[in-house]
Amino acid sequence: VAVIGVRLGLYRQQRPEQAWCWMTNLLALAAAHRMQPVVFKTFPLREAAQALGVLAGRASYGKGC
Repeated sequence: VAVIGVRLGLYRQQRPEQAWCWMTNLLALAAAHRMQPVVFKTFPLREAAQALGVLAGRASYGKGC
């Protein structure tokens, strides 16, 4: 299963019941250790500015650490 992304804040405002359902399901998957986050790249602390630039420029996928 792949998750592409959701503007959760917008759904919480316009469709709170849907957002609640998603969060309940996600938390259940996390509790069962059934989610494996994809790590795009790790950055040392000294490269924090570069890491934020990658995130801001949407040049990443998954998680940046």
